[in-house]
Amino acid sequence: MDKTVALLLVLVFLTASCIVIAEPVLSSDGITENSWTTLASMLAPRGGFDASVVDGKIYAIGGTSNISEEYDPTTNTWAAKAAIPTGRTGLATVTVQNKIYAIGGNADEYPWMPIAANEVYDPYTNTWATKAEMPTARSQMCADNVNDLIYVTGGFKLIGPNHVEPSNKTEAYNPITNTWTTKAEMPYAAVDHSSVVFGDKIYVLPSDDPRYDAKFPIQIYDTITDSWSLGSFPPTEQSNADAVTILDEKGRGLIYIFGGGGYGTYSDLVQIFDPANDVWGVGSPMPTPRHGLAVAVVNNQIYALGGVTSGGAYGTLLSTNERYTPLESDSSLPTPAPTPTSPIPEPEPFPTTLVIIFVITVAVVGIGLLVYFKKRKR
Repeated sequence: MDKTVALLLVLVFLTASCIVIAEPVLSSDGITENSWTTLASMLAPRGGFDASVVDGKIYAIGGTSNISEEYDPTTNTWAAKAAIPTGRTGLATVTVQNKIYAIGGNADEYPWMPIAANEVYDPYTNTWATKAEMPTARSQMCADNVNDLIYVTGGFKLIGPNHVEPSNKTEAYNPITNTWTTKAEMPYAAVDHSSVVFGDKIYVLPSDDPRYDAKFPIQIYDTITDSWSLGSFPPTEQSNADAVTILDEKGRGLIYIFGGGGYGTYSDLVQIFDPANDVWGVGSPMPTPRHGLAVAVVNNQIYALGGVTSGGAYGTLLSTNERYTPLESDSSLPTPAPTPTSPIPEPEPFPTTLVIIFVITVAVVGIGLLVYFKKRKR
C-alpha cells in the first residue's frame, strides 16, 4: 500500500476516535435520566390547586376546578372523583395515613378572602368530611406531614376588607385529636412559596413576589425543637413554583423545584438542591413553561400537573401532565450553580472545545508527516 494512502487512513482513524458521543444515562427502570415524557392530560385545566399521593395514585384537588381527579400512572388514565365541599383556590393538600387533608385557600365567591377550611378526603370511600378549622385563615401557604402531624407555614392572611398581607405563622394540626397548635413563627413571612420535608425538618423554599419584596433564603423548621434556621439563597427565586424531594440510588436526598413566575412570567426552570452539600444545579427544563402547577412523586418519577402559561389577559389554564425522570446514578448535579444574577447555562452534551482542539492537533501532525514523506521520496 502507498505510504501516503496509509498515512491518510491513520489520520482518519485518529480524527474519528476523538469524537465523543454523549450517550444518555439510563435510570434503573430503563428510562432516560433528567428527561421529560408527556402523558395523558387532566380532565380539566386548572391552576391554584394542589396534588397528593395515596397508594400510588395522584389526586388533583381544588383550584379553578372543584372536581377532584385521580391519576393512575400504571394505566396513564384519569378519573373524576367527589368534588371538594368548599371550592377554593390557593389551598394546600397533604396526605396522612392514606387520607388527604385540604387546608385553607381563597373562597370561590371571594377571590381575596383567605379561609380556614380543613376538609379530609378518603380515596377508598370517595367521600369528604369536615375537620377543625385552622386558627389563622390563610391562602397560598404550604402544608407538610412530619410524623403524622401537619405543619402549615406562611401564606396570605386577611387584615382588612379585601386586604391581605404575607404571614409568618406556623400552625400544626393533629389528625388524631382534631386539634391545632401554634408553633414558632417563621423568620420571614412567605407567600406563593413551596416546601419539602427531610427527616424531621421542613425546608421552606424562597419565593419572589414583586408586590412584597419577599427576598429571603431557605428557611428550615426543626419540628423536634420547634425552631427555625436559615439556609442558602437559590440561584433563582420563583413564586408559584412547586417542589418535591427525591432519594437517588446512592441515598442522596435532592430537592427539585419546578417552574414558577407570575404577573405575565412563566418559567420552565428545574432547579435542583443538594441540602447535605449546600450545592445548587439545574435539570432539563420543563417542556411547558408555567406557574401555579402542582407536582407529585410516584415510584421516584415526578409528575408536573396543570398550571398557567402565557396567552390571554391572565394566562391560559393547562391540563398538562408531564413526567420527569430525576437523576439517579450521577454523582454530581448537571451544572455548577450560577450566581443569583447570572442566567442559568444550558449543559453541553459533550466537551466540544476539547474535541475541536484535538482534531486540529491531529490534522497539523498529519500534514507535517505528509510533507516529511514527500521530501524523503525526492
